[in-house]
Amino acid sequence: MKKLFVVLFVVVLLGGFSVMAKQKGDMAVGGGLEISLPTDSDFQNFAGTGFGVTAQFNYVYSEKITLLGTTGYIKWAGEDYGYYSYAYSEIPLKAGAKYYFMDNVYGLAELGMHMYRFSMDYTGTDYYGFGSHSDSNTEIGIAIGVGYEHPINEKLTFDGSVRYELNDLSYLGIRLGVNYALGK
Repeated sequence: MKKLFVVLFVVVLLGGFSVMAKQKGDMAVGGGLEISLPTDSDFQNFAGTGFGVTAQFNYVYSEKITLLGTTGYIKWAGEDYGYYSYAYSEIPLKAGAKYYFMDNVYGLAELGMHMYRFSMDYTGTDYYGFGSHSDSNTEIGIAIGVGYEHPINEKLTFDGSVRYELNDLSYLGIRLGVNYALGK
């Protein structure tokens, strides 16, 4: 079984280097699943692993550069801290670019807004009372990362990336998605 997995991995990896040529003006839309791991020590105390979905628009600017826009929704598993239960969610609105080092391997950089929502529920019954509190905040942030694309067919391309989101609530983001070519 391990040998089969290794052979399939090598075939996919080597087969991925024969991607279709990108032409200026090509566009694609895509969707992906997100996994977000808090890296900031304060954020780790109050939030667990995050899961979400993102939508992405890609515009081929040149053979090596693709411009992109990203939005979505990510929710982190809440952590309990004493009698308090915390939860975080985010709606990112980002613009950026992919730079292709090889046909399928790219670096990416994004800049944008991160709209966070925070909620805290008090579950104790002592003299502090009980209840809920929520707040929202918008932060400007940057993301840097690397990614890999692999054509599935003429219209669909697998797109996986790992990036570091740097703002007040920093995290490592992993995205697995597909892009659908428009107009081909």
